[in-house]
Amino acid sequence: MNNLFKMRADIIRISSAPGTVVSVPSMPGKEITIPVSELPSFLVQDDHLSKSWEQIKPFQLAGFGVIVNTFVDLELPYCEEFSRVDARRAYFVGPLAQPSCSTVHRGGDKRAGEAETAVPAVAIARAVAGFMERGAQRDGVEASARDLAGRARAAVGENGSSWRDIHRLIDDLVQARASGFRKSAPSKLSFVFAQNSAVVVIIRLEKK
Repeated sequence: MNNLFKMRADIIRISSAPGTVVSVPSMPGKEITIPVSELPSFLVQDDHLSKSWEQIKPFQLAGFGVIVNTFVDLELPYCEEFSRVDARRAYFVGPLAQPSCSTVHRGGDKRAGEAETAVPAVAIARAVAGFMERGAQRDGVEASARDLAGRARAAVGENGSSWRDIHRLIDDLVQARASGFRKSAPSKLSFVFAQNSAVVVIIRLEKK
């Protein structure tokens, strides 16, 4: 998200063009493209989060660490990149349940009506019918889902990557407390960030 925010002016400039997509810059692996209509609102218009986002990155870097709701085996290159450029310490402890609070929105929902085309009902029916039939496509999707579920269970199981990161977080906090730090109350900024992304919690520590 930080990478997209850096090009926010360009996104706003092209956002009115039908069918526009943007490439996420400076990411490892294959190119990632996202339709502008699916981006969070703060990237294409001014709101409370767009006005404070520039403070979030230094806030992350200045904080003790960041807890992220994902697991390493799901997106290893991106976890490594996040640890390298977005936090002093990163703890990947997912998968965790997402909040059901109505203030958490999926990116692009508020602008869903801006999409220039609608998928015909017959095309949807054809796709669903094709998927319901036994075949290589359905078998492949089911196999991928089973594999992902297995990796998620392994991550939170004993000695899994998320299990280890939770214990590393506890050990680091205990060590920091012994060194004379105490956990501070979350600031308004960190609360807003966690509430809107539903995946990130920033830890702040202060000297006693």
